[in-house]
Amino acid sequence: GVRAVAVANALPGMDHNGARIEVADPRNATPARYFAADVSVEPGFFETIGHPVLSGRDFDNTDLVEGTAVIVNTDFVENVLGGRNPLGRELRIVTGREQTPGPWLEIVGVVGRLGTINSYSDFETFEAFYRPARAGQINPAWLAIELDGDPGAFTPRLRQLAIDVDPSAVVDQPMPLNEVKSLA
Repeated sequence: GVRAVAVANALPGMDHNGARIEVADPRNATPARYFAADVSVEPGFFETIGHPVLSGRDFDNTDLVEGTAVIVNTDFVENVLGGRNPLGRELRIVTGREQTPGPWLEIVGVVGRLGTINSYSDFETFEAFYRPARAGQINPAWLAIELDGDPGAFTPRLRQLAIDVDPSAVVDQPMPLNEVKSLA
């Protein structure tokens, strides 16, 4: 009864890592800085959790290789971009004590609010950007599984499949997505 599986470094409703970012602004030579949730997801993640891309496109295999695409949420569009069209705009992640900006990443899609939370900072985070990643690049990995039928009945099979792949794998607290609350 499994219809789809996708992996992310955090699911909606969990604490999300945040990142300082710069957003290119054609009206200003100096990029503006913001703080937003930084989420790594596998292509197809949004469709699997029932939140398809609202505008633009989802990630594809080219994005996995090139690593230059991001998808933002509607809060990002409203609060960071002032409601302006995000498609084709660019952002970059700022890291380290020196606040070094990374390469520019192109916004290729927009998704709705998916429950991004960051309780480990002084920021109340609703704005989010999503980066493409292969399942093996995400650690820890959280699975989103779309099922026909009872998730509880699938849990023993899921645990066995995980152990068959990696005997040290832990399948902890399988639950419906709407019940996930800051597990990470």
